[in-house]
Amino acid sequence: MENVFNHTDLKKYKFFSLMPDRLLETVMQSSNIMVYRKERAVFYQDDLSSIAYFILSGEIKKVKYRSDMTSIILGRLSSGSWAGLPEVIAGGPYLNDAVTVDEVKLLAVPQTGLRNLMKYAEMQLQIINELSHGYYSVHAYLDVHTSLQKIVNFLCSRINSLTEGENEIYVTQEYIAEAVGVTRETVNKYLKFMEQKGLISINRSCIQFTDKASFQNVSAEFI
Repeated sequence: MENVFNHTDLKKYKFFSLMPDRLLETVMQSSNIMVYRKERAVFYQDDLSSIAYFILSGEIKKVKYRSDMTSIILGRLSSGSWAGLPEVIAGGPYLNDAVTVDEVKLLAVPQTGLRNLMKYAEMQLQIINELSHGYYSVHAYLDVHTSLQKIVNFLCSRINSLTEGENEIYVTQEYIAEAVGVTRETVNKYLKFMEQKGLISINRSCIQFTDKASFQNVSAEFI
């Protein structure tokens, strides 16, 4: 796509705001502007990294797939953030999927261009700040709870809001996924698991509890 950005346009972003024009010109010469539509993958986990992406507009979510085939949303990246930067610097594979939440405009910097830019002290300082912030954010986002625990805790909180005669809730899997910070596929997997255990029954957006008290007691055993 045609690059409609001028190097001075980068100054509105904190990462580039204090950099001299000569460096910003080099950044633009080393990069390309790319646009991705909503719910498109910018890159996939385990693919060899080759491009780091600076987000000019829009939002990206980071989805991590684990060895047990479950996944967790590590967080979201918005305008002014980098996606894939640590991996490109290290020269290893991408550590997660990067999926657009809405239409996203990106400054795509290839590995060779990024390494050339890192010769500049101003760029080195900003990259160190970016990596430090990213490291802290990921570890602050994670907690000791598994995806199953989060989903069960969500359902238990809904049980507590039901009256004595009620035994079902109406909620979409997408809503649960957003509420607890996992993907819809992970929610679907564990709801089916609980259904197989006889704890719930699922019918579209309706989740019916076989026995509310039993769910709260038995669910704790397999978390």
